[in-house]
Amino acid sequence: MIIANPIYDSVFKYLLEDLDIAQALISTIIGEEIISLDVKPQETLAEIDSHVLTIFRLDFKAVIKTKDNTHKKVLIELQKAKQLFDIMRFRRYLAENYQKTDALDDKKNVPLPIITIYFLGFNLKKGYPAVFKSEPQIIDVVTGELVRKPPKEPFVELLNHNSYTIQIPAVRDNLQTRIEKVLMIFSPKYKTDDRHKLDYLGKTDDELIEKILNRLIRAVADEQVRKNMDVEDEVENTIANLLREKDVIIEGKNKALEEKEKTIEEKEKTIEAKEKTIEAKEKKLAEQESLIAKLQQMLKNKEL
Repeated sequence: MIIANPIYDSVFKYLLEDLDIAQALISTIIGEEIISLDVKPQETLAEIDSHVLTIFRLDFKAVIKTKDNTHKKVLIELQKAKQLFDIMRFRRYLAENYQKTDALDDKKNVPLPIITIYFLGFNLKKGYPAVFKSEPQIIDVVTGELVRKPPKEPFVELLNHNSYTIQIPAVRDNLQTRIEKVLMIFSPKYKTDDRHKLDYLGKTDDELIEKILNRLIRAVADEQVRKNMDVEDEVENTIANLLREKDVIIEGKNKALEEKEKTIEEKEKTIEAKEKTIEAKEKKLAEQESLIAKLQQMLKNKEL
């Protein structure tokens, strides 16, 4: 089954513009029921040559039904990155979301708790699972003990946030859980000669998986999505070339510095050798002057 590769920003955005898919996917990742979901795509324009690429970050406003059957309004920031250097983009977006407010319980301009979800097209260091959650822990600094089940406190909740990270290449097809089955759609295991496309050969016996696949099949036929993928490739290639040029410049500077240090070292050795030669000559001259002085004294004594 040929589908558009969702590692591309344009395909990822196209997929999650379907709010039913976005709601079901996010709910599967965070393990909580989402009652309602509103999306607010944030656009960033990137221009290369004669093309303009619109890169989307996806911010959602959601009402979540928690495990204790209460409803909680939150901001959900969903990001995806092919390369590790995108981490600074994550930090900028997160900082912006911490400044956002919304209406809550008849109050205006209320800050909302934040949940972040990161789809990574690369692997982190060994030791991190394919899908993991990072959450704040309350630790008593005096005793070093973990505070279990602390009461809800807005001050703590609004200044810390839960984060979910998905290492796409690390997701394996052992399919032990539903989330693994769903995330396998993103796996590079299904890559083809055309990196814009995947040949998905996995399970289709799940309603969410079927919806995602149908959406990604339509993305293959969408002309604008295809054009945006081409531009993303150009942007990525340009960045890669700039990084290579930077490495060449740095390598050249390091080599020049190394040669300079070597030249200085050789000069220092030459100076040191010359100083030793001068020292030896001065010593010999002093010995000769001493001998002359002795001979002169002997001659003087003989005359007396």
